[in-house]
Order: sequence, then structure tokens, then C-alpha cells
Amino acid sequence: RGTPRRRIVIDVRTKVETALAAHPHWNLLQPRFSPGDDWVVFHTTNTPVVRQIYAVPATSGTSVPVESWIPIVTDYGIYPSWAPDGSGIYYFSSRDGFYCAWLQPVDPRTKRPLGEPRPVRNFHEPRLRVAVGTTAMNDVQGGYLYMSLTETTGNIWLMK
Repeated sequence: RGTPRRRIVIDVRTKVETALAAHPHWNLLQPRFSPGDDWVVFHTTNTPVVRQIYAVPATSGTSVPVESWIPIVTDYGIYPSWAPDGSGIYYFSSRDGFYCAWLQPVDPRTKRPLGEPRPVRNFHEPRLRVAVGTTAMNDVQGGYLYMSLTETTGNIWLMK
């Protein structure tokens, strides 16, 4: 809600709304609850070219201050999704010059990053790419990482 976009949690039983996270200048986009519904991960739009991923606890009952957000991806990350067991966050990044799928392992309890992110699937070939002419979307369900891709083909014709 609002401008910039902030994250709200609604208790479906009581209909009570609680601000989960907000920033005075950044939009908070693509929120995803962790498998236990106790954490939320989202990406920010810091500037037109900077995107970062943060995690916040979803059970605090109050808005989590910016200084308490847990930085998951600080170089460039969009469209986060939790691993089925909550031990990592899948996302897309152009950290290697192409939009590719990455996994950042996190501590299952604190959700703080563990080690370096690792590539899940590279999309370096010109024919099959992520987020070319469409919005990249992803979801992790049943042990599979689903994502939207665009495929480009072309023909050269010689006419006399």
C-alpha cells in the first residue's frame, strides 16, 4: 500500500492490519512468506538501477524498522522465493552480466545469509532469457523452481 509501496499483514480472522515494513523512499515489492509463515522476504527499489533483497520477521505485530531488516542480497536481487525448508532464498540477479537464477543459503533460524550465493541456472545463451520483454516471476513449489522465460528465434530470408 501507499507510495512508496509498503508491506501490510492482515489477520484474516480479526481483519486487523499491521504494517510489516516501510521505507520513506523505497518501494517494497514481491513479498513472500517463509514456509512457516514467520518471515517475509521482499525486494526493494532503492534507485532505478539498484534492487536489494531483505527478510523481516512476520510475527512481531509491529512494523520492523529499516535498521532491523536482514540484508539477503545487497548487490542486485529481484523476485525472491523461499526454499521449501526455509534454508535459502532463490532470486534473480544480473551479478554475472545476465539475469540468472541464484540461491542464497540462509541460517534456518535467524535467516542471515550463510556464505556466498550460488548460481542455480545460468541464462547466458541469447535464445532463452529471463525478463526480456516480460516480467520475471518465480515460485518454488514441490521441489521445483518455476520461472517465466522468454525465447527468441529469428530467420534470415534472401529474396530475389
